[in-house]
Amino acid sequence: MSKKIIVIVLIIIAAILGIIFIQKGHKQELQTTEKIKIGIVPAAYYLPIFVAKEKGFFSQNGLDVEVITFNNNSDMLNAFLKGDIDVTAQSGGSLFPLEATSPGKFKFIYGQNNLSYSFVVRADSSIKSLVDLKGKRIGIWPSPTPKVFVNLILKKYFDPKDVEIVPLDFKLLNQALAQKQVDAVFNTDIFTETGIENGISKYLVKYPMRDEVLNPTFNGGGIISAKLAETNSQRVKKIKKSFELAIDYIRQNPEDARKTLLKFISVDESIALKAPLDEYIKLDEINLNKAQELADILYNEKLMDKAIKFPDLLYGR
Repeated sequence: MSKKIIVIVLIIIAAILGIIFIQKGHKQELQTTEKIKIGIVPAAYYLPIFVAKEKGFFSQNGLDVEVITFNNNSDMLNAFLKGDIDVTAQSGGSLFPLEATSPGKFKFIYGQNNLSYSFVVRADSSIKSLVDLKGKRIGIWPSPTPKVFVNLILKKYFDPKDVEIVPLDFKLLNQALAQKQVDAVFNTDIFTETGIENGISKYLVKYPMRDEVLNPTFNGGGIISAKLAETNSQRVKKIKKSFELAIDYIRQNPEDARKTLLKFISVDESIALKAPLDEYIKLDEINLNKAQELADILYNEKLMDKAIKFPDLLYGR
């Protein structure tokens, strides 16, 4: 066999072996990619999830993420507790009572301080202050959180029992206000801005939790199941890192981060860019004393069955 033929044969063998190694490496890469299911409802509250997905921070950390949309918080939380989803985000108003009644179900992997919940009234309303809400009908979204927070805000002025709370789907809150089915709405993020931009509503108090209850007001954040934290710490570290990258991105590129809402929520860009949003924070940035104070307030107001220790709810503690 001539040297030329030998060289050609060796080249062919090398090429075949190279293809085999590439395919093997690709197969191993696919096998190491971990599938994660994350639950959301269509609100800007979940911005870190949207950013981590859209900007590739999940895949960068070896996670294949499926974002599943639910119609309401209750269905999503039930899916989380059943193990149908691995990650979601919920407020302290929902999660603190859950910890009190069924301890050890979840761990926070990022947090947020409330700047998104607002009291609004009709644009032509004569209501001028929170005191004027006595005897009125207040629309809220169907979740324990707004009811709890409305009680905390209004108790400074009168007995919260002196208002009628009307739970409505997010998309119906502005409509109910416009049609005078309610006198005011405790609203949030894009839904607040939609009403204002369409001339339906105006702010009564833009930051009631911060200004009337607690500054900062811990408003929950991203959670994983405690079981996942115990059984697969490496996966949780990847999830946590993805969210930390997302939070950094939100801070450094706020306008572009807000535009990711357009990929996951049916909302106009002008609303996405102006809606009031929470301050998203990493675990080590959470004000532990203020978060504990909120938990203690809920317990003292008999909104929780027993007291809880907030630091126990943080991943890695």
